[in-house]
Amino acid sequence: PSAAAQAEVVKTTIETLRRLMYAPTGGFLLHALADNSPARDGSNTNSTASQADGPTAGPEADPATKSAPIPGAGMGVLDHRRQPKPAWAALVDACRDLIVVSDPLPDPIRPGDRLNLAIHAVSQRRQPVENAVVKARLVTATDEKAATRRWTGEIAADACTYVGRITATAPPAHGPLTLQLELTYTDATDKPVTVTNRYQTTISATEPATGTARRSKTAAYRSPLGRTKQPPNAAIA
Repeated sequence: PSAAAQAEVVKTTIETLRRLMYAPTGGFLLHALADNSPARDGSNTNSTASQADGPTAGPEADPATKSAPIPGAGMGVLDHRRQPKPAWAALVDACRDLIVVSDPLPDPIRPGDRLNLAIHAVSQRRQPVENAVVKARLVTATDEKAATRRWTGEIAADACTYVGRITATAPPAHGPLTLQLELTYTDATDKPVTVTNRYQTTISATEPATGTARRSKTAAYRSPLGRTKQPPNAAIA
């Protein structure tokens, strides 16, 4: 897989497992922390060191590791020089103690397709997050808003909290469609804190719209959600 595809798999898998917290999973393992060889096609060389040195190619062994190149990207989130790949940032972000997540966007979608996406906040903190504000925006490449939603309420401690749903009809504009999520609150020291996340799909007109709601292909693996709780006094502005 490419480095970008690996990062997407890491993000989607960990976020799904965290929404299923304790029912049945309580954690996960990495297949490998770091690659033991450079990729023959350069597909796992998106780290800082690799970009500086250029992609590794050809049959020669890497002089730093004495390892012969292997086809494709490795399974590690660090490359063979122990430099972060894009999957490392995806891993770190997905493992933060408080995250706001959505159902993965179907890809591609067509103009006129309806989206129906569940938004959750996952917290592994000991105390609830009070007076949290969650905003969701679906925007096109030209910053045209396909839909916006806003909710307020409490994020339960050590739980997956159901926030709400954002529904929209895919606009006629072709190209990227991005879901932007933002969770804001004030911590115990009165300092404002912002947590963000984003998802992207492509609007394509290769086939006529079906007019039916599009849900993620992984929807069957997300139910039931462990300790899901509706925020009290939820309000939409």
